[in-house]
Amino acid sequence: MNIRQPFSWLSHSAQKRAFWIALGLTVVVLAGMNFAGAALNTSAAPAGIISFEFAGSIAVAREMMASWGQEGAVPAAVSLGIDYLFLVAYSIAISLGCVLVAGSVYGGAGVAATAGIVLAWAQFSTASRVCHCGSGASLSDYRVGDDADCRKETDWGVPGPSRHRHVHR
Repeated sequence: MNIRQPFSWLSHSAQKRAFWIALGLTVVVLAGMNFAGAALNTSAAPAGIISFEFAGSIAVAREMMASWGQEGAVPAAVSLGIDYLFLVAYSIAISLGCVLVAGSVYGGAGVAATAGIVLAWAQFSTASRVCHCGSGASLSDYRVGDDADCRKETDWGVPGPSRHRHVHR
């Protein structure tokens, strides 16, 4: 099976350069998220914004937001915004890495190479689904009326508000 890889429009040397740029951007954005969200590490949210993204329920998310207080609203919003850039950067880096490895395995032929190309394409599918269903669900979306388990309503088990029962105050 011969599957066209997602970066076939770039030369091999341009793919290598793009990989290193995307990887560097991933590291820089990750450092920025850690810096911007340092104030969010509390006993209720030991991993800061990451704890919030995987809260699992509205009640737990509210407890985390309460531990941050009013002064935590801006760092939380900035961290969630940066998270979307992180998602794009690491998806491109991983996808390019898969393409480069797939091209070097058995001369770009065989099952392993095909698997690498499939994984390269899958990065974009996964990134778009996470963005859509709320990896970094906005803080305002947590203003829903009940404390039901959020994972029951999202596609990937990622905590987020119900899409069908938004009750904004």
